[in-house]
Amino acid sequence: MPTPRGRRLKLEVIIAPGATGPPEHIHPLQEERFEVLSGRVGARVEGEERTLQAGEALTVPAGARHTWWGAAEEETRVMVEAEPALETEGFFETVYGLARDGKIGANGQPHPCRSPSSSLADTAVRCISPVLPS
Repeated sequence: MPTPRGRRLKLEVIIAPGATGPPEHIHPLQEERFEVLSGRVGARVEGEERTLQAGEALTVPAGARHTWWGAAEEETRVMVEAEPALETEGFFETVYGLARDGKIGANGQPHPCRSPSSSLADTAVRCISPVLPS
C-alpha cells in the first residue's frame, strides 16, 4: 500500500541486543532523527562514530552517509523520524515483509537496495555498501 508523501514518518524501533543495523547509506531527500528511549545505539555519520544513551538524540541531515546498530546488552527502543516522509512507510513494509518471508541476503538482514520497486529505493535510501549475494 503506497504511503502518501506526508510531512513526517515517526515510528518506534525495537532493537535486539547487539543487533546490526542497515548498511551505510544516504537519504538524498530526507532528514532522519533518532531519539533513544531506552538502551544504547551506536551510530556513524560521515565517518564519525558515537554512542547514544537513553534520552539522547541524533539528527542526520539529508545527504549524510550514516548507519546505526544496537550497542546495548538489553533490548533498545528508539523513536525514528524521517522528514519528509516520502514513500518510507511503504519501503519498510516491503523490506520487512521480504525478511518475514525469508527473502533476505546472505548477511541475515534485509538489504534496502533489493526493494522490488526501484522508485521506493531511489526515494528513501541510496546504499553505499556493496550488495551481498543471496
